[in-house]
Amino acid sequence: MMAAKTKGILWFLLQCFTVSVTFAVVRFAIKDINIYTMTFIQSCIGFLMMLPVILKFGLVNLKTKRLKFHMVRNVFGLVGTSCFYYGVTKIHLNDATAISFTAPLFTTLAAVLILKEKVKRYRLIGMIIGFIGALIVLRPSGAFDPNMLYILGSVFLMGFVQVFIAMLNKTEPVLRILFYMVFLSMVMIAPLAYIHWVTPKWENIAWITLLCCIVYVNLFGIVLAYKHTEINVLMPLDFSRLIFTALVAYLVFDEHLQAATLLGSVVILVGIIYALHHERRALKVPEL
Repeated sequence: MMAAKTKGILWFLLQCFTVSVTFAVVRFAIKDINIYTMTFIQSCIGFLMMLPVILKFGLVNLKTKRLKFHMVRNVFGLVGTSCFYYGVTKIHLNDATAISFTAPLFTTLAAVLILKEKVKRYRLIGMIIGFIGALIVLRPSGAFDPNMLYILGSVFLMGFVQVFIAMLNKTEPVLRILFYMVFLSMVMIAPLAYIHWVTPKWENIAWITLLCCIVYVNLFGIVLAYKHTEINVLMPLDFSRLIFTALVAYLVFDEHLQAATLLGSVVILVGIIYALHHERRALKVPEL
């Protein structure tokens, strides 16, 4: 029988692979349409996929006293997702993946700003190392592509989304959070989709449907990975996303992995692993 830790590692690698594939699928899904149209269709398809589960558990379970909080979370999420989708169509997939490695660092920053958490020295050192890695990827002194800032902005905003979700988890069940995530996205993007509407082809709808399926597989994979294995064991494996993306980018788009992207990714992950290692030690040693 497979050990729990092994299961967790395999689930984590699966979700890493789905993230890499997502980058490529977005490019095909958005072809000949725009971000607003694609996001609206994606939200509608996602809502339809959730509908059977919602009906099974009952509409009464969707009542919430934190609607405004859900709405704020969705504003950050929608803008962050839109920036990500646009950025992925403009820069190399490997660069987008490398920049996305900074997510834990921005989540830490968001926790400081929103939850007023104190910045411990090892967290600050980890953030500085990660920031240096991000600068290497962005290449401000070399072939800098301003479109990289869309991915960076997306990761920054999604860091706040993670903190909002953590806060909602204290009072809201997962199904309710997912419902408002999908439903409010559909409602909020509808006006922009109407103004900028481009009638999609059947190929667009097929790719967007695939994108929704991959997103759900990703969520499923990350939940099961964290259920079976500790995050400090899994985090070094996050580097596999760059390997998967490099393969997809080369085979599908003939994009090559740049040395600066590889080096920057390593530096960012070193910062994250350093912070996680000291976080684990701090939790084991009681404060005097």
